[in-house]
Amino acid sequence: MAAARYSRHRPLPSNRRPRAPLAPPGPARPPPALASRARPNPPRRHLVAGPGPGQCPRGTMFLTTVLLRKRIPGKQWIGKYRRPRVVTLSMKQAMIRRLEIEAENEYWLSRPYLTQEQEYNHNREGRRAKWETLKSTMTSKFPEHRYMSDHLNHLNVSKKWTS
Repeated sequence: MAAARYSRHRPLPSNRRPRAPLAPPGPARPPPALASRARPNPPRRHLVAGPGPGQCPRGTMFLTTVLLRKRIPGKQWIGKYRRPRVVTLSMKQAMIRRLEIEAENEYWLSRPYLTQEQEYNHNREGRRAKWETLKSTMTSKFPEHRYMSDHLNHLNVSKKWTS
């Protein structure tokens, strides 16, 4: 009876304990007037007053209690009532390592290799040569110029000029 009462479909509320039986434990005695016709009752199973917090109710397996415990509603990693993420030692060490790398990058970027005077026009000839080759390849792919007089010249067949 206890297993059916606390089944998977009707979980026990977390704030209530199962009720203790009303009759005292022991064999049931029939009333004296019906003693001749009564059959002997089988011995009753005794319910315990109830489990404490973190214990499973009598008649259920530990797995049932684990699966029916209160959980965080919805997705556990997003939303207002999300599960807090535990910060581990390896996470702290990885963050320190990334901060050290970033500090080293800032150090090297703050000290330029060339001064602005050295950097100004330092590769003028090379850039000029690259631009000339790019310009020549673009003009070689470009079609020749065309004129509208060439396209419309066939319309001048019937045109008569007076002289």
